[in-house]
Amino acid sequence: MSEGISEELRRKGVAASTIREALGEWRTQEMLRIIAKLAKGPATLESLLEVQSEAKAFHKLTHELELAMQNGGVES
Repeated sequence: MSEGISEELRRKGVAASTIREALGEWRTQEMLRIIAKLAKGPATLESLLEVQSEAKAFHKLTHELELAMQNGGVES
């Protein structure tokens, strides 16, 4: 049973690695877009909360991909 679980984790890690690689340029552009939006946007609570929600979504995607890769034994 444990072999099945480890094989499943490995597959998830490989899939996450493939997704991360495919998103490579987009991830870089998205990070820079969020930083620019923060730097150029108005200093209002509404604007800052909007940028924060985008940054949180980006962080969550990155974290989930890295976690799946780590659990699957795939190097980042």
